[in-house]
Amino acid sequence: MVLAKSKSGQSGENRFPGTRILIIEARFYDHIADELVSGAIAEIEAQGATYERVVVPGALEIPQVLVSALPRGASTREHRTTTAS
Repeated sequence: MVLAKSKSGQSGENRFPGTRILIIEARFYDHIADELVSGAIAEIEAQGATYERVVVPGALEIPQVLVSALPRGASTREHRTTTAS
């Protein structure tokens, strides 16, 4: 487990227990991707959430992974809710 002080100022508190985060990582520049994912994982764990990490070859594959990760129809329902408000 990565121990890190939360950048959000909520160090030591689990603000989002039970929350699941999907990290879709397009690794074009390895050294940049390593730093970004390291910081993201540290903050996710500091907030008490869990994550799943999917690595894709490039940015063009991100939408396909995202669509396949969502429950069928979830994006449509959320879009309707957003536009109705």
